[in-house]
Parts: sequence; C-alpha cells; structure tokens
Amino acid sequence: MANKQLQDLNRKRFELLRNLYKTSEGKRYYIVNMYDLAEEVGINRDETYSIADYLSGEGLIKIETHQGGISITHEGMVQMESMISEPDKPIGSFLSLNIIHVDSMSQSQIQQSTIESTQIYNYSEGQLRSLSEFLQELRDRDRISELELDEDKTAELEAEISTLQAQSRSPSPKHRIIGEAIASIRAILENAAGSAAAVILLQRLAEIP
Repeated sequence: MANKQLQDLNRKRFELLRNLYKTSEGKRYYIVNMYDLAEEVGINRDETYSIADYLSGEGLIKIETHQGGISITHEGMVQMESMISEPDKPIGSFLSLNIIHVDSMSQSQIQQSTIESTQIYNYSEGQLRSLSEFLQELRDRDRISELELDEDKTAELEAEISTLQAQSRSPSPKHRIIGEAIASIRAILENAAGSAAAVILLQRLAEIP
C-alpha cells in the first residue's frame, strides 16, 4: 500500500477511535453504532466495518452487535489518553500516524512522512491571546444559546472550549490539541451556520492570525 494511502487509512482509524472515545466519554461497555460514528467524521459506510475490524483486532474496540454496535476497550482508552497527554509521541497502533488539518497557516512548521517525526503548530503569544478573546466571546451563555444547538452538540462545544482555554493558559500548550479543538469548533459552527451567531463566530475564528 502506498504511503499516502496508509496515512489516510491510519487517519480514518484514529478518527473512528477518537470519536468513539469522545461519544462514550471514555466509558467501557458504552455501546455506540459504528456507522453513525463513521458518518460524523466523514468515513463512508463501505470502509467502516474493515476499519472497525482492524481496531478490534488491535484490541482497541469490541464489536458488540451484528448491527454495528461497538464499545471501547481498556487498551483503547489507554491509547487515546496517552495520545491526548503526549500528542506528538507515536503510540501503539498509530505509530506512523500523521494528521494535518490546515485552513490557513501563519508562522507554522510541519514535519511529515517519517515514522519518528513530530508535528509542530507554532502558535505565537499574540495568536493565543486572540484565541482567548474568541473563547471568551464564545463562552458567553447567551451566545451559545443563539446557536440553537442540540444538547449533545452544546456539550461537545463546551468541552472543546474548555480544552482550548486550558491549552491557552498552559506554559507549554500542545499545539496539535489546539488545532484539533479549533477544527471541531469550526465544524460545529459550520453545521449551525443557519444562525446569525454562527456566521459571526465563524468570521471571528477566521480572523485569528
């Protein structure tokens, strides 16, 4: 398999596992439909079972039902939590994983395509300040309510905001975590783009240098 194809497959495996971890809130025996999880992260139905079968073979998930129910295993939780705490360290089944989501780039460095490589997204102090200001606006309860999100999406949005606030205050922010959380918030806002508040917030997010 070509390197690019392997990277894409690894990305999809990671996205499915990460979405399962988030949806189940890291709880074992919490059964979620694999096809719903896959659809949420842009994986087509034809690929989903083979990806789930791989993750099951690695001991990261358990296929619970013939209808597509899956749950995360203890090993799956350990790997996800290790990747969250040490996002630049290759771990277990995702040794060669490279994930890059770029809408715009400023003062950034990327190292890619080697097994032992790390990815560095260099957010300046000014960018982190702008991000904090954006989060303060987004955290406003009236603003969130204007988005007219359902309960699950509101909880997801608030979790991503908390992640970014913690990272922006950290003396050693994990730039990969910041990038993933921003991408998640952007996706939530784009899905709520029918509201005027979402349009304003998307514009504000795009203005962060």
